[in-house]
Amino acid sequence: MVGDLPWWQMRLRNLAEKTQKSLGEIEANTNLLIQSVTDVSSSISQQTEIINDINSSISQMQELTESNSLNVSKCANISKEVVNLSRDMLNESSSKKF
Repeated sequence: MVGDLPWWQMRLRNLAEKTQKSLGEIEANTNLLIQSVTDVSSSISQQTEIINDINSSISQMQELTESNSLNVSKCANISKEVVNLSRDMLNESSSKKF
């Protein structure tokens, strides 16, 4: 019965079929786009977690560095005291005769 249709109805039917096919392609592309956006969002979330972990590690390193610097200063002061005590002991022992 399709052959009995007037030319404009055939054309309309062809346009409807093409439109339906195009809508299916648009839907498929839209679904791909949505999946890509979801994947990118997930990736960004993972990278954000990693960056937060790195920032936390950097903060810990900074605290350790400051603590180490303080300990080095204390060691330097103790070394100076030991040198001074050694000098004093040497001077005192030099001044005494056995």
